[in-house]
Amino acid sequence: MRLHVGCAMWTHAPWQGRFLPHPLPPKERLRAYASWCNAVEGNTTFYATPARSAVESWAAQTSLTSASS
Repeated sequence: MRLHVGCAMWTHAPWQGRFLPHPLPPKERLRAYASWCNAVEGNTTFYATPARSAVESWAAQTSLTSASS
């Protein structure tokens, strides 16, 4: 069985210095998060369909990590 573990977000401010390096610019937090978690809840579709550019950015930030997971 393959298990994917993740959290509901990757930008939680209190995680900086604990689970994510500190200081870390917001645009680098997903890549850092993806280095230790292989899943994340993307509930943005509950509010609105994310822009294609946002989804492409998420994929680019996690592509190296997810390919090895």
